[in-house]
Amino acid sequence: MERSKIKVINWANLVVSEREILQALSDAQNEVEFLKRLVVSLLRQHSLWEGRSDCVELFSPSRRYKQGEVAALPFKVQDFGFHLWKVAKVISVYDDENPAQGQFQVVQFEGEQQKYVSGINGSHLIFRLPQDESEFERASTEIVKLHFDEFKRQFPFIAKECSDKLKELFRQHKVCNEETISHCLEEFLRKWSQTTKQKIMEWLLFQNGFNVRCGADSWASKEYAEKLGLNREIKRQPLVPRIRDETGERDLSQIESEAEDEVEDPLKGDFGEEQVAEQDFDPMLTMSLQDWRNLPPPTGPIKLPTLTYQHIVEAYFPLDKSLYAFFPPGKSVRVEIELMGEKISFWVNREDKSLKAFETDRTKFSETLRANGIPAGTYLWLERIDEFRYRIFARALRQERQVKAKLIWMDERKQIRFEEIDFPMRYEGNPYLVISELRFEDLEALWKEAEQTNMSILTAICKAFEQIDPERKGVHHTELFNAVFFNYRCCSPKTVLSLLYRYCCFERLGNGKWRYEPNRGKSPRTRSYQPKIRILDLPELVYLGQEMNFRVHAQLVREVTVSLKCLQKTSIQISKTWLLDKEKDDIPFPVRLEQEGIWYIQVNGTTKDGRKLQKADFVKVVLPLPKPVRWAISQIEREHRFKDIVERWLGKQNLSLDAIKQRYRRG
Repeated sequence: MERSKIKVINWANLVVSEREILQALSDAQNEVEFLKRLVVSLLRQHSLWEGRSDCVELFSPSRRYKQGEVAALPFKVQDFGFHLWKVAKVISVYDDENPAQGQFQVVQFEGEQQKYVSGINGSHLIFRLPQDESEFERASTEIVKLHFDEFKRQFPFIAKECSDKLKELFRQHKVCNEETISHCLEEFLRKWSQTTKQKIMEWLLFQNGFNVRCGADSWASKEYAEKLGLNREIKRQPLVPRIRDETGERDLSQIESEAEDEVEDPLKGDFGEEQVAEQDFDPMLTMSLQDWRNLPPPTGPIKLPTLTYQHIVEAYFPLDKSLYAFFPPGKSVRVEIELMGEKISFWVNREDKSLKAFETDRTKFSETLRANGIPAGTYLWLERIDEFRYRIFARALRQERQVKAKLIWMDERKQIRFEEIDFPMRYEGNPYLVISELRFEDLEALWKEAEQTNMSILTAICKAFEQIDPERKGVHHTELFNAVFFNYRCCSPKTVLSLLYRYCCFERLGNGKWRYEPNRGKSPRTRSYQPKIRILDLPELVYLGQEMNFRVHAQLVREVTVSLKCLQKTSIQISKTWLLDKEKDDIPFPVRLEQEGIWYIQVNGTTKDGRKLQKADFVKVVLPLPKPVRWAISQIEREHRFKDIVERWLGKQNLSLDAIKQRYRRG
């Protein structure tokens, strides 16, 4: 950059908008990262600096200076290919001359040993600003380091004194409401509007570990929440002793890995073990409550993963894809859930992807299910009452029906007993039920019994088949798991299902049913891979301009092409192709969709022998739902009232209720 007049930002006198502050705060993990984001944003806008009030003129050797003027003095850090600068005041000037330059001016700046020569007509300064991402990163790091104390005066909320005051407040109170927190931090926040104060306050709470939401305007420290079971360990599967016997059963984790691609998707949901995929960026961890309120509201109750014995014992549910955004944002959120008339406190823990009862309410959860005749295998639904209150319920059958269920209990000699009974099924659910009368302490007996039997899971499966299916008509895999778990030894449902797929002696009959054929021998099946492609982690809805991350799983595929097309404007398309050299691969596809409407996603694969594979799905891109519209829909959906008034109000806004509801439905 070569000009006689160049303006640069005076970092000590920075003037930024509240919008720029909020953008820099978004997802910044600490004070330094916040400042670096702010600096990078300003560096990118260098073409607009000429009109900024916080800019000063760069020192120019062609102009003359007066005492008291300020100028930006450029300098280079070692190995930097661009210039930084510092602002200094002129403390003295005098004229001089020599035969080469003629008359010129000598300028002395405050704090500078070196003197500068100016007033030479036609003299120009070579000055280069950062250009690419790596240079922006290096420049922002250096600028924040040089000017951190000045930034603290401009943004007092990043000062250590602000964090110390917040920590002292939470030492005195276990739970604090936002009014108390705001009053405590007023001296650090008084510069900004109420909206910006709110955002900064939430950011400070997250940075200092007071990031547990206990209500619409209440927060608690993580330490306090941990005492109430926030981080209590969840056993998502029963503990499994590693026992080898004459069957020569191989490593269980290897068997489960081999069977992963073979197990039919509908069967995987029988045990409610779906997990939310890890994401590099998770908006639900840092989203504000107001932004979450603007999300499309739920159109009705959400079906929970099928209730398992493990859910009952551990008093938890996995926070799967359908539940993840259902609750208020934050790493940890306290909610109240009504279960069959009982109010139970739960933690929404997005770090370990669980919805778990408080330690003090764990027994209440299990006993409430037992008291109301809700066994493992029942289907449950979750309904939002308001932002921090929910309801879990089972749907009663129109007519009670008798089913064959497995009943387990512990006798007076502390022995596990198991029998088949006729059970009156009152609620919707899997017909293969297990009715348990075991308490928490009884699980230790199951563990010890498994060790004492010295029986592998494969042997236990074969014995269970002989016991419950002597005529070899076939048994559902959930019924088989219950028989193995409670009659022979504890094990994981995933392990049982994996062994059924991987051993020759088990014949698949379809719809989750299997038959034992002992004449085939207990040897592993030869693993046969089939080429396949799948679309994973695709959301139903995504906001306009928000980054969407989904994956494409490819197996025995040589080439994969992913194409996205907006059905409303077919001219808008995105396409990318990969050549693969792995047997299996998960291809990440991050993308921002800038057109509202339905987007068609198509994945084409070509195998090594030239065969073609294809998968397709849809995603809906929507604008955030305005709060008044969200209120209007909730009044009609939940309260079943005010429909005439709401439709009249929407009509004045040129909005149609049916159109809005359709817009936020998939497909």
